[in-house]
Amino acid sequence: MLDYRYNTFLVLAEQLNYTRTAEILLMSQSTVTKHIQYLEENLQVKLFTYKGRSLSLTDKGVLLKKRLSLVSHDIEELKKDLVKTDAKKSYVIGVSRTIGEFFLPKYEYFPPNDQNGNYDILVENTTELLKLLDQKRIDFALISGPVFRPDFEIHPFYEDELVLACSPNHPMAGVEIPVHALCVDNILLREEGAGVTDCLTQYFQPYPEIIKCLKEKSRIGNINLLKSYLLNNEGTGFLYKISIEEELKSGNLQTIPLKEMTMTQEFYLVIRNDFPDKSHILKLLSIPNVK
Repeated sequence: MLDYRYNTFLVLAEQLNYTRTAEILLMSQSTVTKHIQYLEENLQVKLFTYKGRSLSLTDKGVLLKKRLSLVSHDIEELKKDLVKTDAKKSYVIGVSRTIGEFFLPKYEYFPPNDQNGNYDILVENTTELLKLLDQKRIDFALISGPVFRPDFEIHPFYEDELVLACSPNHPMAGVEIPVHALCVDNILLREEGAGVTDCLTQYFQPYPEIIKCLKEKSRIGNINLLKSYLLNNEGTGFLYKISIEEELKSGNLQTIPLKEMTMTQEFYLVIRNDFPDKSHILKLLSIPNVK
């Protein structure tokens, strides 16, 4: 069991505020200070420093936080393993909005059929899911956007096309346009942090004027709300094709092809490298490739 003062350190390392840490731990601020002073004297290193009025971790503090987080997680897993019970394990799966609303409902294999586990599903955008993985608040994630993280194990399971959609009554419906013509129209975009947004940024890197233009456009954090604006012919919008399949089939939405550009994006199963049940989850989540 870790010395209780290390728990104080972990909370302060997260909050970077002595008052909030004391409130969370239900102790006085002076007690928090004494805990940190004890650790610094015992370890013979400085763990925190002030930059102006802002508290921050030193390099040694960052290292200790990283190592302690792993140790704390291992201890909690060990405690679970030592408890003799027939209770099922619980897993929290984070899924991006496109996957949660339009991909998963089409496949009967999800949530996985696991007699030894329960699965809760949390829907968020790509950036928030990666943060939750970092914080170990979710066990793994299904993400519909670019992921560049060497500390995560990444498994592609699906590939979709990113399209510019509009009402069939829009003057550009079905008309191929050059990339530089994008900013002429009222383009509606997903919020910052969405996989769609990250994918667009990646594809338009060679076009800085387009990147600048898109940053000035309206952001909508709900896919169905964005689609309602398109259906009412109030602009055009970039969406994954899977999220507008029904509207395309019915003719209620059409696409605007971009000249000499087709944008595709793989969807990923993302797991932390230190996740203890990794092989079990990978076996259960053998998501078929439906490209």
